[in-house]
Amino acid sequence: MRKPDLFDIVAAHTPAEKVKVWFQNRRTKHKRMQQEEEAKAQQQQQQAAASNKNSHHVTKWKQETSQGPPGTPPGSNQPSSQYHSIHRHESSSGDEA
Repeated sequence: MRKPDLFDIVAAHTPAEKVKVWFQNRRTKHKRMQQEEEAKAQQQQQQAAASNKNSHHVTKWKQETSQGPPGTPPGSNQPSSQYHSIHRHESSSGDEA
């Protein structure tokens, strides 16, 4: 390039135009970052929805397994009193050697 052409290019970009370009770049960067954050949040939301899709099965399984055998109060893993009484009778009625 000829030196006069270079001076024309530099002279064409006044400080006001440089500020204008700076703000355009800033807005573009802000918009891009905001879109990336929204996409990331949406992806996390979709992953959470996918993991929650079958969570009711896990909850039901936990409830069923925490109850123990039939006749026990919820949350108690101890055998029912009927179970104990049956086995007590069996052991006491057997022949003792």
